[in-house]
Amino acid sequence: MRLSVLSPWNSTGYGVAGINLSRNLLLRDRVGILLHEGPVEQTADDPKVIATLMGAMMSPPEADLDLPALKFSHQHKLFSMPTRRTRIGWTVFEVELTEYEVVNMNSCDLIIVCSNWARELAKTCGVSVPIRVVSLGVAARHYAPAKAPKRDEYTFLSIGKWELRKGHPELIETFSRVFQGVKDIELILAVDNPFLPPMEMAKLKDHYRRMHPGIRFVSRMKHPRMVASLIQSAHCGVYPTRAEGFGLPILETMASNRTVIAPQTTALADYVTKDNAMVLESTTEEAARDGVFFKGRGVWYPVDQDELGAAMLTAYKERRCENPAGVGTAQTLSWHNVTERLLKVLEEEKVWK
Repeated sequence: MRLSVLSPWNSTGYGVAGINLSRNLLLRDRVGILLHEGPVEQTADDPKVIATLMGAMMSPPEADLDLPALKFSHQHKLFSMPTRRTRIGWTVFEVELTEYEVVNMNSCDLIIVCSNWARELAKTCGVSVPIRVVSLGVAARHYAPAKAPKRDEYTFLSIGKWELRKGHPELIETFSRVFQGVKDIELILAVDNPFLPPMEMAKLKDHYRRMHPGIRFVSRMKHPRMVASLIQSAHCGVYPTRAEGFGLPILETMASNRTVIAPQTTALADYVTKDNAMVLESTTEEAARDGVFFKGRGVWYPVDQDELGAAMLTAYKERRCENPAGVGTAQTLSWHNVTERLLKVLEEEKVWK
């Protein structure tokens, strides 16, 4: 029983998930037609993996439009699929859906989302086709548990494209206030946003790095092993996000055996717990508006900066680093297990009937 599979292959969150999804379905011989959405980034994974995907795409069996189609993409791009049969859309979103997005999702026969929160929000917004939950996963071949770094300086790390949604301004301001005058402390920010003009990113970095001598920005890393190495060099990942469609860097930080500071809001409620994270209790909500990517539709949940500062100070004082409970969570959500879950869901929904 095979599928037509369409997804991006690049270094964005969608692209990383698309590569791993396609690879794992190919390993199980469950792909009839393999297609990619948008340009392929050759450096987004190991050359052998990208070559395997490209080879499968360029030499497919005779196109079979009677195969069910699975498209992993943005919720506003689900109309087009190469099939006469079951249309499956797998998508990720952080806030309330627009009418256009709902129409796209309702053009499918089955929708897959990444969290129970997303399923309930989609229903509330008017998605009327069946909705199932399948988490995203972590690539164990890249992200492995590592021992704590052996140095006196304590390092916080935050990964994810620069947005107000991710809480980067508040994180930097809190770090600068709480650790004013502290020298054995560092905050590394891997936050380049490819959707912002380079000059704007440069100005943001120049402004915020002046707030504390321990603040360090690093350039965008396209290969996951580079990201994994960066995580392993740190002690604690800090993610004061207002809303997440899933939050891959948080799971990747757990997989690397590192302490995580994060809220339990939106999609994070499914896998961030008090066992595997220092949980930020976000209880307030505000309109989802940043003037760039979000225009006020729906709500999100800002973290309390005093609580964030207290968690960071505790992590620093106690030299928290290794996170065995987080490793366990990540092992449960490996791409191997996620793919098995996906196939079970598709069989339960009788997509090959």
